[in-house]
Amino acid sequence: MHRTVPIGGHILSETAGMFGPITIQDLAGKRWFYNAGRLQSAVFLSPTTSQMDSTRPPIKGPGPIGACTYTAGWLIAALSHPKGRGLMLGLGGAEGAISLLSNFPELTLDVIEIDNDLIEVVGRHYPLYRHYENLGRLSVFCACADTWLQQTSNQYDFVIFDIDDGRAEINPLLTNPRFLKNLFHSANEHWFNLITRLDHSNYSVALKTLAAAHWPHLFQYNCQPHSMNMLVTNRPPRSADASFKPFAQISACPGSEEQAAVDHVRARFAHLCRTVQDAGAKP
Repeated sequence: MHRTVPIGGHILSETAGMFGPITIQDLAGKRWFYNAGRLQSAVFLSPTTSQMDSTRPPIKGPGPIGACTYTAGWLIAALSHPKGRGLMLGLGGAEGAISLLSNFPELTLDVIEIDNDLIEVVGRHYPLYRHYENLGRLSVFCACADTWLQQTSNQYDFVIFDIDDGRAEINPLLTNPRFLKNLFHSANEHWFNLITRLDHSNYSVALKTLAAAHWPHLFQYNCQPHSMNMLVTNRPPRSADASFKPFAQISACPGSEEQAAVDHVRARFAHLCRTVQDAGAKP
């Protein structure tokens, strides 16, 4: 997903990161996360963190409802493993991780992120990130994904590849045979966020690269036209997927900001379930 930082709103933080400035901005009812000038996540400010857990002291900050279509796709990854253990490569603004942990209260996640400055910024401005860390359900490791997979013996129920270098090109890791082999052996179910257009040559090249490695049969979920993301997985779609209701635990008044946020995610989730097709088929 690509968008330069807009003028206006309230800038909460501007920090130097590994790949460029990291900017956190509140604007139009959302908290926007930009890395090197490129949008990587957007989370609704309402419901707030405190509204999600009334037993805790009041804490300012957005709740778990993300606005990006591709993070709704990660919910499909956990549907087969609601009490499982997942691995996410790439933290970004933690939108995907927080959404997963909120929707599946018995799920645990390990996240690998190479930029320590990014990790610290997310910890300051997204309270639910620290909340899930404190519960022991979220573990974030500052490391190169390739190196980490070489050294770990951990096994997962699913793996999500969500590393964005901002160039809308095939990430070099996806052409690294050693990385792909280690990724393949870390779990049975794999998900990839390919940040490119469906009709772009990079997309077909990426599919051929994955198929030649370990994933000859893939399925695609089309986030477009909402964002420039294609989700690709070796997990066959199930008819029951579309019946899942994201954030079912949130009770909001009709017409409220909270209900509008929930409806947004549910609509995007339904859109993804409608667009799934065999990645070998013509769009």
